[in-house]
Amino acid sequence: MRRRLLSLAPAVGAAFAVVLVTAGTAQANDLVPCRWLGKPSQCVSVPLESVDADAQAKAFSPPPSDVARVYLVRQRTTDPRRVTPVDVGAAHAGDLAPMTYLVLDLPPGEHPFTGQADGPFGRRLRLDGGQTYFAELRLTQWLNTMYGAIEPMPEADGRRAVAASRLARAGHGSTHP
Repeated sequence: MRRRLLSLAPAVGAAFAVVLVTAGTAQANDLVPCRWLGKPSQCVSVPLESVDADAQAKAFSPPPSDVARVYLVRQRTTDPRRVTPVDVGAAHAGDLAPMTYLVLDLPPGEHPFTGQADGPFGRRLRLDGGQTYFAELRLTQWLNTMYGAIEPMPEADGRRAVAASRLARAGHGSTHP
């Protein structure tokens, strides 16, 4: 009996290693690599959409004429340990970590985009139907205080920033297109 158990040990060990590698790969797909001061760093993570949803969003398909599409990206790793919640109006759009983005389909009109650093920050954006917009959520630190801003981006810069980031899962009040 003991010989039988010992002969199973290599097979059990190999199966355990396969499970560990598979679990590690799944976790690696859910994390965004991060750098701080030029070195790999521990960053916060936010729930991410699937790789397929990320690829579909990066196709940059135009929205219908009655919808404005906004890509909001946090491309920099300033304060990589901070999750930044984003709201559009009264609805929670999602949370951004460094090198993540959200895609939001909104009705045309003016919309307040707000975030939270050491204090609230925001910007109102006027959106036209059938158009795609790019904006950057930027955090900066001054005298031990973290400030945030949401700034529109040129399309070419926005596409590059999105291409280098991962799609974060939309919040309770919104869904990705």
